[in-house]
Amino acid sequence: MGTSFGILQQVYINTAILASDTWLKRVWKELEALDMYVAFDSPALTLRYQHDTLLVNLFLKLEVDQDKLLWLNWCRMFLQVCTVSDITTADERFIRRAIWDGLRDDTVRSPYQWPRTVRPTRQHWELWQTLTLLELRLFCF
Repeated sequence: MGTSFGILQQVYINTAILASDTWLKRVWKELEALDMYVAFDSPALTLRYQHDTLLVNLFLKLEVDQDKLLWLNWCRMFLQVCTVSDITTADERFIRRAIWDGLRDDTVRSPYQWPRTVRPTRQHWELWQTLTLLELRLFCF
């Protein structure tokens, strides 16, 4: 899901759109409906730098509607990126050109296994570009 909390530690209605439809998602929904919660240690996503941030946390901070959140996450998964440092130059001042153009950057190796993701449409890339720039307040390449 790309967030800093485990799947069962999140509010279902806010972040369910980010999860694949699996048995675990159904259990999560039922547990929340029954006002039951399960706590467990889940592995944390790796932040590369001291001030690095997970992209999904930034998207949630934007308080966009569920459809936009779905498409932002789809673009993120297609690019196979998790953090701000995954999409920016080393000085964190610019969004890398490949990322801006919606291309996977082979120079960045992700330690995670990613699901196969169909390339988002041009309309979805425009949403990605607009909201990423808005939130990060960076320049393009």
